[in-house]
Amino acid sequence: MEINKTTTKKRSVTLVTYALCGLAIIAILILTSVNAIKMDQLLQDELRVRVTDVASILAKNVIDGDLHSQVRTLADKRSAAFSKIKNDLVEVRQRSTSIANIYTMRRLNDGTVIFVVDGSEKDQNEIGDVYPQKSVTKVLTDAFNATPETATIYTETEIYTDDWGMWLSAYAPIFTSSGKLDGIIGIDISAEIIHAHELEHRKVFFIVGFAVMLMTLLFVLWLMRFIAKVNSELEQANAKLALQNAEKEKRADELLIANDELAFENAEKEKRADELLIANDELAFQNAEKEKRAAELADFHTKNDLLNSQLNHLQKLESIGRMTAGMAHEFNNILGCILGYNEMNQYVSDDMTDEKLKAELDNNTEQVSLAVKRAADLINQMLTYCRQDDASNAKIDVQPTHALIEEVLIRLRPTLPRRIKIETAFESDEIIEIDALDLQQILTNLVLNARDAMKEHGGILTISLRTVTNIKDECVTCASVIDGDFIQLSIADNGTGIEPTIISRIFDPFFTTKSQGEGAGLGLSVVVGLVAKSGGHILVESNQSKFNHGTEFKLLFPMPTTNFLLA
Repeated sequence: MEINKTTTKKRSVTLVTYALCGLAIIAILILTSVNAIKMDQLLQDELRVRVTDVASILAKNVIDGDLHSQVRTLADKRSAAFSKIKNDLVEVRQRSTSIANIYTMRRLNDGTVIFVVDGSEKDQNEIGDVYPQKSVTKVLTDAFNATPETATIYTETEIYTDDWGMWLSAYAPIFTSSGKLDGIIGIDISAEIIHAHELEHRKVFFIVGFAVMLMTLLFVLWLMRFIAKVNSELEQANAKLALQNAEKEKRADELLIANDELAFENAEKEKRADELLIANDELAFQNAEKEKRAAELADFHTKNDLLNSQLNHLQKLESIGRMTAGMAHEFNNILGCILGYNEMNQYVSDDMTDEKLKAELDNNTEQVSLAVKRAADLINQMLTYCRQDDASNAKIDVQPTHALIEEVLIRLRPTLPRRIKIETAFESDEIIEIDALDLQQILTNLVLNARDAMKEHGGILTISLRTVTNIKDECVTCASVIDGDFIQLSIADNGTGIEPTIISRIFDPFFTTKSQGEGAGLGLSVVVGLVAKSGGHILVESNQSKFNHGTEFKLLFPMPTTNFLLA
């Protein structure tokens, strides 16, 4: 009974399949017929839509009628009016890939139509060339008879063929500001691409339709053979189905036994999995401890590398300092000899009777004295850099630090040009534990450096004093980590700024960016030594951009450890 039901169902499926295949063939035939009937009309409509869209551009005052009326003869080809109209036509042609030719025409009193401006890509007509009489259609005549009130886009109704190809044309009237018709704009849209597209589309459609019908017939033949084979196999399968069911029942019993055994094995595996989880937890804890130790070891190596770098830098500075100190003392002895002989020249000058020679000797003596003084100042800077005094021996002035700063600025003000303005911002009354002379030397060196940076255009020199908290940064001179609260003395200018690549070198002894004779390169080295002696650090910010340039030195001094009583 079950086999008969299956056979009936298969027959029904066969009949439905045949019916669907027949309907598919009929639908393909209908679509092919409809496409053949409508294809030509659809492609014609597509071409007219292209022409209308392009002609609509021309109707929006693309060409100035007054300018067009100025182009009359071939000589006008060099006029500005001709060039303007020519450029406008070329621009319209370039905006639409559908345009093959674009031009303006004018009708003469005798009815002859001539070209005026031709914006076509090739085979351009000159002013005055006669438009072919056979191409003067009724649509073109209607365009020449248009008025401002009746003007519209005039499109040819038929595609015409000439020696250059197949075309469909449209025209738009050109009126002057007084409403007079001066000519028309003509465009030609090539129909060859549309025609070729039409033929190709029909060819492809017929080929595809024929192929689909052939494939459908082949599919039907194959399907018939396949269904017959399937029906035969189903009958054989139904005969074997009962035998297979008996085998399945026997196998089901075997599977029940196997499931019991598998359940026991799963229980053993779960037990072992729990043991593995415990072992994994222990292993994870050990790995965490190893990672922690590895991180501590990496941090130790990092700090060790930093300390080695600081040590190498300090050894370098110490060597330079010892060499500088020795050179300074030797140089000082030489200067003493020069100064002694210079004083002897003064006695010789007093005994001379030749006034001219005496005046020259006095001038030379004075110049030698000035040079010796400048050399002595340089030696003092070198010796200041080399001093290794303990900060505990510094003489701390108990008056507020901002008062000391103001006193130094009063002495420095005459050395600054008028174009440099000094601004101060004191937000802290804390006293920096530093020798007053050291603070004066620091301010002098940094202010003079700022002056040199602003000497060309002037600017604003800002000196501020405030208390900063929770500072986390790295000292630019000793590379040590800065962390905590500090008293910040800031000296900022809006000068030329410092190259980022040399900021780490500006504190090295004898390094300078100034021209020869303008600096010895010891000013910032002295600042580093004096700030370090007071336990401080230095930060530098510099910018060389066009609208935000300048440099700021931030000196960070420790908070005072002594309570000073201010008067």
